[in-house]
Amino acid sequence: MSNQIVITTKRLQKEPISPLIHGNFVELLSDLVPAMWAEKLDVTSFEFLRTPEERERRRSKVSFDPQRDPQDRLWRPIGEKATSEWTLDPENPFNGQVSERIRLAAGGTEAGIAQDGIFVEKGRSYNFTGHFRQRDLAGPVHVELRDGEAILARKAARVSTTEWREHGVTLKPSATTTNATFVIRITSPGTLWVDRVSLMPARSINGWRPDAVAAIRDMKPGILRWGGSVIEAYDWRCGIGPWQKRVPFFNAPWGRIDQNLVGIDEFVAFCRATGSEPLLCVRWSGQKPSDAAELVEYCNGPATSPLGALRAQNGHRTPYAVKHWQVGNEVGGDAYDRSFADFARAMRRADPSIKILASYISESLLKNAADLIDYVCPHHYGCANLQATEANIRHYADLLQRFAPNHPIKLAVTEWNTTAGMWGQGRHTLWTLWNGLACARYLNLCHRYADLIQIACRSNIANSYCSGIIQTNNHALYGTPAYCVARLYAEHGGAHPLALDVVPPTPELDISANLSADGRTLSLLVVNHQAKPLGKTINLAAFGIRSSRANVWTIADADDARDPQATNSFERPERIATKASALRDVGKELPYTFPAYSVTLIEFGVRQ
Repeated sequence: MSNQIVITTKRLQKEPISPLIHGNFVELLSDLVPAMWAEKLDVTSFEFLRTPEERERRRSKVSFDPQRDPQDRLWRPIGEKATSEWTLDPENPFNGQVSERIRLAAGGTEAGIAQDGIFVEKGRSYNFTGHFRQRDLAGPVHVELRDGEAILARKAARVSTTEWREHGVTLKPSATTTNATFVIRITSPGTLWVDRVSLMPARSINGWRPDAVAAIRDMKPGILRWGGSVIEAYDWRCGIGPWQKRVPFFNAPWGRIDQNLVGIDEFVAFCRATGSEPLLCVRWSGQKPSDAAELVEYCNGPATSPLGALRAQNGHRTPYAVKHWQVGNEVGGDAYDRSFADFARAMRRADPSIKILASYISESLLKNAADLIDYVCPHHYGCANLQATEANIRHYADLLQRFAPNHPIKLAVTEWNTTAGMWGQGRHTLWTLWNGLACARYLNLCHRYADLIQIACRSNIANSYCSGIIQTNNHALYGTPAYCVARLYAEHGGAHPLALDVVPPTPELDISANLSADGRTLSLLVVNHQAKPLGKTINLAAFGIRSSRANVWTIADADDARDPQATNSFERPERIATKASALRDVGKELPYTFPAYSVTLIEFGVRQ
């Protein structure tokens, strides 16, 4: 029996593969959330623009490529300097520290502001909301969409008071363009103040881009985590309530300015729209246990509770029933270990049904609070090094066995990828076929530890200096090779890992074989991470063959360039894609050649 993959009926683990290992990760990092949020305008509240120090805060603290890094789309003036004035005015703003003041002198023809780089579709409705006040302004405020000199849509708003008022108009452009200009202008002498503006497509899904929601929903992430480095400096209360009143803030860990349009409520709505379970990471740094408990009550408390009533006031009367809660992001040490139990108890008083995740494991944490912990949370960056990653898993398993042997604590890998901190041009590997293969191998490793690893959240979900599993621009998106892998594994990966006998041992192939929950389908997942095809005979002698047909899905480079750095792009969004095919006359033995640099999933109908 040579050159074979022998699949046995012996189960590797007692518990099935958790669907929550197909998770992903959302954090307030640069263009991650804006990449999926439907808002068409940038710099919606005119903040952090007055001084060089403020403008410096708009720069990212990290960089991939200066030509590709996210940049703000700033407002530019409309009108002649001799008769027009544009000023950031700190007196009586509606939102934040300043508003935009526009003044047109007698004899002038127009004064206003414009923002470029907006995608609009012909005939679609775009709802503009803006906050205005005026002094001595005789005529209307014109709100427009332009394509060069052509007017695509125009509406007028009559601003009649010196007090702030919200005004809204709906624009329907007469043409499609990826580079429309949005304009607010006056043509009568007087002064107009503008603050907190929005241009939202009518067909958004609770504010999210429909194409992003569809792509993530199709990926079937079992769980989405709200967290990341920003959590330890983030006040969730500032991100709830009417978006009009939320003030943009400086993102201290990452740089740039967050428009503060997406908070806890919008994140939960995204989870509901994509069919995934929310996992909320609560801030530990500088917080008290009661602070964490208040967030639990806000999300899960009845509308009759104080924080549940606040949620209801914000438009969400029904509790969110968020099940999974992580205390702190990437924090640990003596202070954390000592305080964790108090956090956990306070949070469970707010909702006894929740599952609680601890950030980093330690002996003292387990001694102090093992009976309160449901999951401990390593972060597996550098997961392409499977040997080191598996050593970390075994280290966690050993600590749990020694210091919490009577507690059913599992692993929740709440962040993982092949790299986190590698910046510069090398970071583009996160887009590549190589990264997709590494992600598949990591998921195979999770299969082999199904009893222990029950949550895994790949980092990150969109854009994010190449790490996003989807990549978007202002009008389109595509899935990276890692997206193809995540979707295929979630849809067809199987439930119960089985033991294998590979003869001879073939390190170039990383293999997982999993039986479905009903025992009628066998999924064979094979990663060929070398530059040449490799043939094997698949031995199914341990099973009865229920169907002579097998379904096959292959993720590989359509060009067969044998280049692990091959990527998708907006020009070629499916160079690396999942291709379906079928095998006929399947018997006890099946010769098969796995393509170079590929992921193959073969699905057999079997009887045990």
